[in-house]
Amino acid sequence: MAENLNAIAARLERFNRKPAATATPGRGGREDQCTHALGDSVGKWAERIEAINSLLDELTQPTVDVVRVIGAVAKGDLTQSMPLELASHPLQGEYLRTAKLVNGMVGQLGRSPSRSSAWRAKWAPKASWAARRR
Repeated sequence: MAENLNAIAARLERFNRKPAATATPGRGGREDQCTHALGDSVGKWAERIEAINSLLDELTQPTVDVVRVIGAVAKGDLTQSMPLELASHPLQGEYLRTAKLVNGMVGQLGRSPSRSSAWRAKWAPKASWAARRR
């Protein structure tokens, strides 16, 4: 009996320490490492760990999507956008506002005159002449 109680206490201690150690933003933690290290868990313990991992995924995925889209824009790819839903559920609140803001920014960049071939045909020769003149 004491052996089982000690095993439960040790698992609880590892469980409580693990999420903070692996998923602390800005400290090198990665959300995909959350509590997966407690792989010996079964039954209700495994359900608890899966619920926490799902919650962390839902909290971090919008940020991952922002980074993905902004990284694509930085490379000149204006075809990327943020999804407005996560796990078949529509985004809400700040996540929805952020997704719409990022998608709007990408859309505006795509419609920018500097990207228009008509604008380039008309103004690019003049711009290169001005640059040579400096």
